[in-house]
Amino acid sequence: GVDFGNRFALPTAVDGSVADLRQLEQDSLRPVRIRFEDGIPRFVSARVPVPATLPDDPVAQALDFLARYPRLYRLEDPNTQLFLKRIKTDSLGEEHVFFGQHRDGVPLHAATIAVHLRRPMCTGPQQTLVTGTGGNYVVSLPELPAPGLRAANAEAIAAADAPGTGIQPIAMTKLMYFNTGLSSGRSLASETHLAWRVMLRGFRASDGMGTVWMYFIDAHDGTVLRGRDQSREDAPDKDFEIGSVLHQTSDTCFNFPWERVDD
Repeated sequence: GVDFGNRFALPTAVDGSVADLRQLEQDSLRPVRIRFEDGIPRFVSARVPVPATLPDDPVAQALDFLARYPRLYRLEDPNTQLFLKRIKTDSLGEEHVFFGQHRDGVPLHAATIAVHLRRPMCTGPQQTLVTGTGGNYVVSLPELPAPGLRAANAEAIAAADAPGTGIQPIAMTKLMYFNTGLSSGRSLASETHLAWRVMLRGFRASDGMGTVWMYFIDAHDGTVLRGRDQSREDAPDKDFEIGSVLHQTSDTCFNFPWERVDD
């Protein structure tokens, strides 16, 4: 079934996403289960055969799947909008291909699209299947002006804001896109900024413990978009649902084939 979530930017016949959804339902060997948020398919469960003409390459197969339903996934060209982050093979031999989102080589912080593949086994279908996808990304990245703030200035702003002593930048300060909704769980319609990601180390003022902070500083006006202590002791509040545990399944969170009972 189709779940439109609690934010109602729905697929429409005008943008073609409904047509792609109907095509996905036709291509799948089992009923499609899908959850939309802000018009983006956050979770999809299906069984779609991978074309036999494709190479035995999980990245090529995953990109081909997304390219077959571009209006559903709100991606004009997955081959140019996405980049490979990692591939994970689980204990059952299923492959999970994780992509990030970028524009002109500048990545979007926290954006991920995962495509899940099931390889042929001794029994069952003798073809590779796409079993589902998961996505946390934005519909499009805006074309923004070049940074007006230098990386060194962003480091100074972050260091002045960090609640600690002995603050020093670590790693390389990196230019990224930043959208609050991707990290906070709020609407993905949040404004997207071009920002410097600054990593700092030092000692917390509250207890003197050493820690690391991650900051995002607007690359145009120097606004502190977010600053977060990365230590476990100062982890942010959690806001998520458990899909399945102790052999019980949530009524509100999908129980996908790649989930385990101890997830």
